[in-house]
Amino acid sequence: IYGQTFDMVIVDEASMAVVPAIMLVTNAAQRGAAIYGDFRQLPPVVIASTDMARKWLATDIYTACRIKGAAVRDEHDARLAMLEEQYRMHPDIADFCSELAYSGKLITPPDVAQATARLRSHPPAPDVSLVGWHTRRFGFRTRRDNLAKSRFNIETALLSFSFARHILRSGAFQSVGIATPYRAQ
Repeated sequence: IYGQTFDMVIVDEASMAVVPAIMLVTNAAQRGAAIYGDFRQLPPVVIASTDMARKWLATDIYTACRIKGAAVRDEHDARLAMLEEQYRMHPDIADFCSELAYSGKLITPPDVAQATARLRSHPPAPDVSLVGWHTRRFGFRTRRDNLAKSRFNIETALLSFSFARHILRSGAFQSVGIATPYRAQ
């Protein structure tokens, strides 16, 4: 990106981007920049714990621009717009997220329940839209793989694999994806 310019630069998923990176890419904009994301989702991942790292790397763009504080206080900010409808999740899951992070403002159109009903009728928990497991009580521990420079949790990996195998054996689905934040896992 060094030396390149654009009329407009768009930064997506900006809550995870570190402020210096956003400053770098938006500097390439000749006429404007738009920054999209959700500060209620994952913040930048920062391993360093120095004061400078916290100041420049652990602060998301919304906090740096004081947008997050205004939104948390439910104050109007012309730079902020909330997408109020979601179409991806079953309403039970969306309602959980809406209450937890969006003060109940996130809504799901009625036809989404029909579109996602098939997913809800199969394993691992028929008639349940959201399954959560608190694994700490089982003594599961995250470990570090120094070669891969990543963390991993073998017990949760095995649990996820077991769920996926159970779902596939039910015949309801031909494939199952497992997402993890750990490269080594």
